[in-house]
Amino acid sequence: MIEQLLGPQGPFATGLPSYEERPGQVAMAQGVERALDEDGILLCEAGTGTGKTLAYLVPAILSGRRIVVSTASKALQEQIFFKDIPLVERALKRSAEALLVKGISNYLCRRRLDELSRGLVAPSDAVRRAFPIAQRWAETTHSGDLAELTMLPEAHPIRGELHSSSETRIGSGCAFFERCHITRLRRESEQAKLLVVNHHLFFADLALKSNDRPGGVLPDYDAVILDEAHRIEDIATQFWGVEVSSVRIDKLVRDARRAYGQSSDEGRLCGRIEALADALLGGVNLALGASTEQRVRLPEDTWSGKLLESYHAFDDTLAALEGDLATRSADEAISPSLVKRARSLRDDLNLIVEADDARICFLERAAGRIKLASSPVDVGELLRERLFARGDATVLTSASLT
Repeated sequence: MIEQLLGPQGPFATGLPSYEERPGQVAMAQGVERALDEDGILLCEAGTGTGKTLAYLVPAILSGRRIVVSTASKALQEQIFFKDIPLVERALKRSAEALLVKGISNYLCRRRLDELSRGLVAPSDAVRRAFPIAQRWAETTHSGDLAELTMLPEAHPIRGELHSSSETRIGSGCAFFERCHITRLRRESEQAKLLVVNHHLFFADLALKSNDRPGGVLPDYDAVILDEAHRIEDIATQFWGVEVSSVRIDKLVRDARRAYGQSSDEGRLCGRIEALADALLGGVNLALGASTEQRVRLPEDTWSGKLLESYHAFDDTLAALEGDLATRSADEAISPSLVKRARSLRDDLNLIVEADDARICFLERAAGRIKLASSPVDVGELLRERLFARGDATVLTSASLT
């Protein structure tokens, strides 16, 4: 069947003037078909010119199963969705029932837009000037994909004020839940057969499900095809690691201030967290002598003396914030989300402070920001347990897989 479809008399050859039969493409497609039929694992190095995209799309679409196709870059992700899949659909005369799914930070958050419009956030001058443009776009967009906001530069700070994130989503308690672009996207994902994602989103989903956290990012699927698979080790390391950055702390404090409003608690706890975070991150940076744009591994004896005291003071104050927010009235939908974020921040920092030989901890400075991070030394066992041993068909392919 596959050999006929991709052969000299098949629909691709007759429908595409420049098409030529490629034995490597046929062999790969047959391998993908077997892997999907048998819930097996296929590793396939397919050099440039093999036609690997068609080699996995054709058997994937014909299988009728829900399959995730994941790439390392948004550029390839969009090429597959907007160019390659329509080509296969025309040749096979059937719908792929495909959906392009980006990470949630690519989409507009209606709640954050509303807060900005009502003055609950103190915007910068640049954000204030750009807000009318973003608001007009928000009234007409169907997808909520911020890539559509071409009237503003890609690096414009208003995008950071308006995008969705796993930390700021508050679920069904949100007043905008039914109109939420992420809610719509997840419902459409449940109906799609072919989900085109990128590795960052795929491993974010895998990490959530591996940690027994409810929901995940993607619906359940029958198989995954990882294109540009030579990148998965680095990306998996990132998602099974933890990071505590000045940016993450700043965002938590900002959102906590928004929840507190004008109460006196806001100044006491949020201000203290800011000061202690500066002392902690600045103290580690000073101890290591890190300069701009530098990554430095943390020595085993980092957490002692004043730095250990700074850590405990910061952790205690975060615990106080967590407890205080937990006692706030139940109608404040944002408070449970902030409680989880404060607890997660404490857990991640503890993992860095209490790290064992299986993890590498480091400090990184970039663009004036400081980040503490911890990553597993080897993700091989994690990939084996959480990806390959799941029992789903798994295809890894790349022009440079070996």
